Amino acid sequence: QRPTWNAVSELGKDLVRRLLVLQETERLTCEQALRHNWVTLVEPSALLCCTPGSLNWGSLAACIPQLVELLLRLQHLSIAQRSALASCAIAAQDSDLEPVFPWRELFFELDADCDGRISFHELISGLKRLLAGSSTQLPDERLRACAEALDLDQSGHVEWLEWVVLGLLGSRLGTWEAAEPVATAFRLLSNPAHDACLANGQAKEQTLSQVIHEWVKFTDIEVGDMLTLADLRFVVATTEISNML
Repeated sequence: QRPTWNAVSELGKDLVRRLLVLQETERLTCEQALRHNWVTLVEPSALLCCTPGSLNWGSLAACIPQLVELLLRLQHLSIAQRSALASCAIAAQDSDLEPVFPWRELFFELDADCDGRISFHELISGLKRLLAGSSTQLPDERLRACAEALDLDQSGHVEWLEWVVLGLLGSRLGTWEAAEPVATAFRLLSNPAHDACLANGQAKEQTLSQVIHEWVKFTDIEVGDMLTLADLRFVVATTEISNML
């Protein structure tokens, strides 16, 4: 079992198990879930450390140069490489991200209007505010190009899933011998019901697996007719290699 699940209290596990009941009549309703002891009896100290305001402004500001470095790296990745990371982000958990980097706190800090997503304006203005006084400075147009690279579905906003893509890029996901998110991502991509279509500016709509597979075919003439787990691992690994295509 994953470390994040083992760290959950018994009350928390009980709530999750009662919600993951297939038979609807035996499953907790929303009202019952809100009255569960995990919700009503939780102590402030038991709350996740990744909540708004849990780190001071100075601590967050100190992380911004590294965040900007990752944004610049992401901008130079192909759409297929970013799609591979996105497929892993769907299956990723907090334990798959760099544990010492405040990904949630930064997301909350940049989401100025608290609507659960970061607009390009919020990202640019938030980064500039946190970078004030730092030696790392970038013009607005460069920051906007980074935001556009992170906006995989071209919605004009950065959602949490896309933010996790950035987190996985900084976690050295491709260097792990047994990266669980990659294996889970492959299982999802192998199921047409979960293989999402990607808005990539092309006339022909493509799924994530198609975009990734075509890139692999471009780099390896011996690739098969279908995307394999090895193919996905290869593409994820290339995100850690500088100057790769």
